[in-house]
Amino acid sequence: MVRCVATCWKELLGKVSNLTQNADGSVNHIANLSTGLSFPDRGFDIVTALDVIEHTESIRTNLDECWRIARHGLLVALPNIAHLSHRWRFLMTGRIGAKFDLHFELPTDRHRWLTVQSQCDSFMVAFAASHDAELQTTWNASTLPMGALARLGRTVGLSPALWV
Repeated sequence: MVRCVATCWKELLGKVSNLTQNADGSVNHIANLSTGLSFPDRGFDIVTALDVIEHTESIRTNLDECWRIARHGLLVALPNIAHLSHRWRFLMTGRIGAKFDLHFELPTDRHRWLTVQSQCDSFMVAFAASHDAELQTTWNASTLPMGALARLGRTVGLSPALWV
């Protein structure tokens, strides 16, 4: 699913933490990205795909579709499975996480791609170039423990792949 919001960049920057729903709890649109979006070209100022694309079969095709309906920009967030927290979980439990487990029955929510920071960055650079678009990369470590790890990682010079 992708959430499309009609807004401008300045408004978006102030609302990044609450893009999943409107103030009253409703959403503007829910659509199946994999079957194409029935919205007009450039129909939304900003299109967001926050932790969505890694769940789809064709990342590039789905990003192309998001780009098609975006007038001013596309905001994409992808998880970094190489983060120290994921590595620690695997070391301690032998599991990456529930969305990566092999189930006999098809789960309703699963990752189809294991994304890591360096590959995400390279992919988005190529995607932006293919659309002659400007790319602005922001690495997010938003929770308190992740923020502390990010500060430590920057201070000691760890690769962003470990703390983003």
